[in-house]
Amino acid sequence: MWEGVLSRRTGTTWAQRERDAARVYRSQGFGSLPAKITTPRERLGCDWFSVLAEDGRPVRAEVREQAPLRPLYQEFHDWTRKVGMPWLANDAQPSYPANPSTEVPRAGTRPRVDGVGGQDEYPGEPVTLTHWQGERCASDQDCSARARLSRDGDDLFVFVEVADDRRGAVLPAEDCKRHWRTDSVEVAIDPRGRADDTSTTFKAAFLPVTAEGGPCAARDADQHQGPAGQTAPGLEFASAPLAGSPAGYTIEARIPLGALPAGVDPERFAVNILVYDSDTDDRTGKTRLAWSPFGSAQADPYVWGVARLVDYTPPPGQPTEPIPPVIPTEAARSSDSPASLAQSRRTGVPLAVGPRIRH
Repeated sequence: MWEGVLSRRTGTTWAQRERDAARVYRSQGFGSLPAKITTPRERLGCDWFSVLAEDGRPVRAEVREQAPLRPLYQEFHDWTRKVGMPWLANDAQPSYPANPSTEVPRAGTRPRVDGVGGQDEYPGEPVTLTHWQGERCASDQDCSARARLSRDGDDLFVFVEVADDRRGAVLPAEDCKRHWRTDSVEVAIDPRGRADDTSTTFKAAFLPVTAEGGPCAARDADQHQGPAGQTAPGLEFASAPLAGSPAGYTIEARIPLGALPAGVDPERFAVNILVYDSDTDDRTGKTRLAWSPFGSAQADPYVWGVARLVDYTPPPGQPTEPIPPVIPTEAARSSDSPASLAQSRRTGVPLAVGPRIRH
């Protein structure tokens, strides 16, 4: 279907209608997309659909098998067979390149968590973050980042330098969540290197500055999400301006390895480091960078990089199986939602999708 077709209702192209719809989805940063499609109409592309019937007769789509499948994709694969539409699983599991890797050396000098990363504190090679999602950086000054990691005792230290030419919206400390809305850094860790989802991982997000002046941190969408003070015992963090960058900053953090959801496997220790760049005042993201920038880089632990902990032996007795996730369900109770109650009264459909109330 050609995106240059004109909508009978609005007189604009279907491409523009798609853009208008996408920009409403502000929670994922799509509100930062340009409001107008500027591509000349004759150069617009097409949206492609699978034809399931022709002249009233079913057309069987080609089925392509993939193997081996990770559990999430295997579950989807099996469901498509159950409902009789196996082609829906064609190429569902992305074909990712090899995971990046690095070594985490022992620090020559124990790092001070002050937002300043000395060479002796971080003697290893830096890892460079590259484009993951959103607009590409116009230049290194527009947005770029690199990170260094080191270890001292049972503590992991992370130092991230972010170049930026414009600061995003500054949030109050009490709103230290949904970090993708503004400038922020996320550090994701899978201590055993074999997670299929983030419910057994540690993910900490850091805002370099808040309305009160200092940085803040919170865990997000992991084994125990929530404010760092409640969910990340022993976590220390600091930020500082990055010299030579108008809105650049550094984030430095100490993460106790013993506070992770499981004892670490030094050879399979998996990490991803992500940077969110906003450049807006309306709390929407513009650009996302990552060390391992493939697929859902913050949500798929199996694409994260391997960060081997050099010469590290974990203390004895640490669990090799992750601690069960702490997932509050209060917000999921529709009986606590005024909007759900109002809808139920309006439609006659009871909560929890029970039988319709007949009047």
